[in-house]
Amino acid sequence: MTRKPLLVLGAGAWGTALALVAARTGPVQLWSWDEAQVEQMTRRQENHAYLPGIMFPDSLHPTADIGIAAQTRDVLIAVPCSALRETVSRVLAASRGQSRIAWACKGFDHATCQLPSDVVQELAGTGTPLACLSGPTFAREVAEDLPAAITIATNDDAFGGDLLRIFRAGRFRPYLSTDLVGVQ
Repeated sequence: MTRKPLLVLGAGAWGTALALVAARTGPVQLWSWDEAQVEQMTRRQENHAYLPGIMFPDSLHPTADIGIAAQTRDVLIAVPCSALRETVSRVLAASRGQSRIAWACKGFDHATCQLPSDVVQELAGTGTPLACLSGPTFAREVAEDLPAAITIATNDDAFGGDLLRIFRAGRFRPYLSTDLVGVQ
């Protein structure tokens, strides 16, 4: 059974690297707010600005349309923490609050000093499946399929299992945890 596309928000080095890993196991939409960047990634089939020379597989599709969130179930946000609140708000509006949300940023909300999990839960509600991806990795090495490991912390067992299946590809090894605060 083919899974629904994963929507990765943030086409910097880390978002692109994670999108490349996930694209090994199924379809991925890689979103950027910058339409010129999306056009260049589509034309070149690589993210030349952040990971030059690493070609996109056929299962990875750049987009500037955040409305695609309405057609996906799982969203991975890979933007700086300073943009997390705005990005979560936009994806929730586009998906009508139906998304399971993961993030791959570290730090605090600059305005409130909240952890990312607090920001996402505040905006999405307490029943929303949440997850955080973190680990001692470098985007280029992950994109090149060099050995790497991350931890996926989640408040929802089913979401965690689905994320393990999405990201267990090549030499990339995800491990599951329930410690959202510790992992982020």
